[in-house]
Amino acid sequence: YQRRVREHSSIFCCFSLVIICLSISFIQSATITTWRGDPTGQACGSLAGQCDSGAQLCYARMRYCDCPNRLAYETSEESLYKQICNWGNIDGRQVTAADRQRCLSCSRMTCDGPYYPSCPTQCGDVACISANGRQVDVVEADSCPSNHQKNVAKCCMWGGAYCSCVDFETVDVNGAAMDLLGCDGNCEGSITYGSTGSSSTSSWCDDRPPDNTYSCAEQKSWGKCNESWMLSENFCCQTCGRGKRNEKVRKTKKSTLARLLSSILHKRG
Repeated sequence: YQRRVREHSSIFCCFSLVIICLSISFIQSATITTWRGDPTGQACGSLAGQCDSGAQLCYARMRYCDCPNRLAYETSEESLYKQICNWGNIDGRQVTAADRQRCLSCSRMTCDGPYYPSCPTQCGDVACISANGRQVDVVEADSCPSNHQKNVAKCCMWGGAYCSCVDFETVDVNGAAMDLLGCDGNCEGSITYGSTGSSSTSSWCDDRPPDNTYSCAEQKSWGKCNESWMLSENFCCQTCGRGKRNEKVRKTKKSTLARLLSSILHKRG
């Protein structure tokens, strides 16, 4: 009996370790879209401005966000969804009478109420997006809500690619990342969460000095690398060794977990 308990414990431990390993980095196919022209949400503070200016390469992960949900046509008359259905245009596209009717009679689930949904965002989490034979390192700066009123309204009105953020695994990126991927509109690709293509040249760890007066080398020589005003905006990341340090920690964690898993499997054999 005790032996069976130990074996079951070992199996559970192995299973837990495998889950932990997979949570560090995993790859999946995705439709790549862009929020070019729309402002980045403010969930990640100053990172939004860097995404909008193109100083940072950013992505938003598709999530089902927390809100009261109803079938679109059953939402209250005061709901933001029905207000959007009655707009004259959405993101530059004119809304026709037929579009409006499809929107108001739609049976897809969406958030009810007068506000946009609140979505969790893992600010700064790294990922590597691949498409068209290219790779781009990005950081999470926003969320792409699949039940967001405007996303659902566009899907109900126009279908096709407008449903990509509602029906499919979608990764939304800023305009700068879309340009580097060479995507014209939507494109098919993959994303590796928790990993970058190259830690030494990663966009989330560039070498921006805090101003145009002093270089990153000078800031480092004066011992400023760990000052709060340097860390808050990730200034001089490469010169200060933050990218290599973070990558080393990630690789060490994966190596340690692999050794533990190998040890347990060896003992069970």
